[in-house]
Formats: sequence, C-alpha cells, structure tokens
Amino acid sequence: MVFDAKIINNLSKLAFIDLSDHEIVSLTDDFNRIVDMIDSISDIDLCVDDIDAKTGPSAPLRNDIIEHTPFVDQIKSFSQFDENLNSFVVPKVVDKN
Repeated sequence: MVFDAKIINNLSKLAFIDLSDHEIVSLTDDFNRIVDMIDSISDIDLCVDDIDAKTGPSAPLRNDIIEHTPFVDQIKSFSQFDENLNSFVVPKVVDKN
C-alpha cells in the first residue's frame, strides 16, 4: 500500500484533524516509511525446523486457571457493563459533519 495526499486527507477528516500542506507531505513520507519497514519485517524467515532441539521434547506447560477477584464485581456494577454479553457496551460516537 502506498500513501498519498488523498489518503492522508481522508484520514485527517475521519480523525477530525486539520493538517497543513507541509504536515500532509510529512505524514505521507512517514506512513510510507512505516509501510516499507513492515514489508521488510515480513521478509524475515521465522521458520524453525528443529524446535524440539531448542526447547526440549516436552516443555512444561502451566495450568490455565482463571482466578476471579473482587474487582470483577466492581466492574459489573458499571452502567455500561452488559451481563448478557459479559462485556462493556460502548456507544457509537462518530459524527459525520
């Protein structure tokens, strides 16, 4: 993906940020360098054929035990916490002007 001024302008409108022409040029360069860096990271070979030789044939694993604390009860008392979903309900706040 290549960033250009049009994409940066669209992002600034979505974020409700006013950018000068100099900032648009600077951000375009910055975003393109970030994408290039991520592309270079994706070229790294992460395959390990002999993983057992490095970790041993059977690495010890811990038991995954869920421990509830009194803090969980405090979270459930918040008005935005939905018991049925077991999560927080966040209202939509994007306003298109």
